[in-house]
Amino acid sequence: MTQKKAEKARVATYDFAGIELEILQLPDGSFGIGVSQFSDHFQLDKSIATRTVKALLGAECQLDKTTSELHPRKINYLTLEQFEKAVLKLAFKGNDLARHFVEVSVGLSLIQVAHDAFGLKYEAESRQRFVRFRAYHKSHYRPHFTDWLKADYPDRKDYGKQMNYLKVRSELPLIPVDQYDDKQIEKLNEVEHAYHVLRKAGFDHETALKQI
Repeated sequence: MTQKKAEKARVATYDFAGIELEILQLPDGSFGIGVSQFSDHFQLDKSIATRTVKALLGAECQLDKTTSELHPRKINYLTLEQFEKAVLKLAFKGNDLARHFVEVSVGLSLIQVAHDAFGLKYEAESRQRFVRFRAYHKSHYRPHFTDWLKADYPDRKDYGKQMNYLKVRSELPLIPVDQYDDKQIEKLNEVEHAYHVLRKAGFDHETALKQI
């Protein structure tokens, strides 16, 4: 009698705001992330990766094992729920990469929820673009816009109001950036960069806005 060969997890990579996730699809259709991959993503000590994950998730944590199409050796993996919980715990502990991941994933969840509410499709390419452009916005919003406002008036606090002026000039909706789609946030990034270039060229705030 022949013995059935055990199925292996499939592997796919996904660029999530600069973090290349190696995602496992288990034989039952569920998804996971290898413990060693988790350690790599967030720059943890790989030699104690399993111990670190269990410390983050609690003593009751049970990690399953699987083989993958990349390697026949069994590895420990986290379910997506365990992965999210571990990342959140890392973020609370001050891991900057985990904080970045949490910030970006919250925005992606909101945009997905908004599309679902209206029965709209949000394709994989659009999701990737949104994640990439939102990450860019988070890192460039201050140097491209608010730092100029602070340089004009060190005590000013109306950054949101001034951003709304910029959105109006750009014909973008006056809603939180996390509710933009990928095309809208891409345009906002382009406009902020244009504003930055104009300010570097010597234009004041009001004149730069009029030039947008």
